[in-house]
Amino acid sequence: MSAGKRLSSAICRIGPGCSAGQAEVSSGTVADEAVDKTAFAPGAVATIGTPDDLVARIKSVLEISGGFGTVVGFVHDWANPENTMRSWDMVARYAVPEINGYLARLRTSREFVANNREYFNRAREAVMAKITENPAAAAALTVTKSPLLAASAGNVPDLSQGPDGIAPR
Repeated sequence: MSAGKRLSSAICRIGPGCSAGQAEVSSGTVADEAVDKTAFAPGAVATIGTPDDLVARIKSVLEISGGFGTVVGFVHDWANPENTMRSWDMVARYAVPEINGYLARLRTSREFVANNREYFNRAREAVMAKITENPAAAAALTVTKSPLLAASAGNVPDLSQGPDGIAPR
């Protein structure tokens, strides 16, 4: 099945946001060929697909052209407003940060933490040991214990017990 046929099927299944005229045009082979040539042929000028497909297309255009200033996005009424907004949200969340290089340092940081996990674990254990040694700090931790705490829930000490494992009086 061609990419255009898959798209035509998807367009016809859109439902309430799909007008009768769109459904008729979508099911024709001329529309399928046009979509194939526009978005799926070598040198295509449009992208229909996932955020990764868009990133790959933009990177290929950057490589071929040597660079450019602006990417222009067009909205067609092929989907209902909710799905169109979701699509643009995915562009903003996934494609734009990838293209602008915002994720490179995040990936480097994540790799550093993953490769040096034992140092972070030891530091967390040292901090938690100091907190549990101090009754006031341990009491404060019972109030502030949350997912925002640096230690994961599985590593947070049981604060209903003292540092020696005996319940406080």
